[in-house]
Amino acid sequence: MKLYIHPHAPNPNRVRLYLAEKQAGGAVIDLPQVKVDLRSGEQNSPAFLARNSFGAVPVLELDDGSYINESLTITSISKSVTPSLS
Repeated sequence: MKLYIHPHAPNPNRVRLYLAEKQAGGAVIDLPQVKVDLRSGEQNSPAFLARNSFGAVPVLELDDGSYINESLTITSISKSVTPSLS
């Protein structure tokens, strides 16, 4: 899995705070974060729009190649696909 974020955007920060809270509680989280450069318009590139047609972050790329692009859904699905996060 990979998490596409921008460090100063509010919705990705919601996910990042959730993951940080779980790590502080002892969960081992191996979730690479890929920074998306919103200033340069990277979110509008064809490659990123294939991940999220709205061109927004966060986006969670699952191991099967599918994508989740809502912060609340990402935190919910993180619990089910990564048992150590629950």
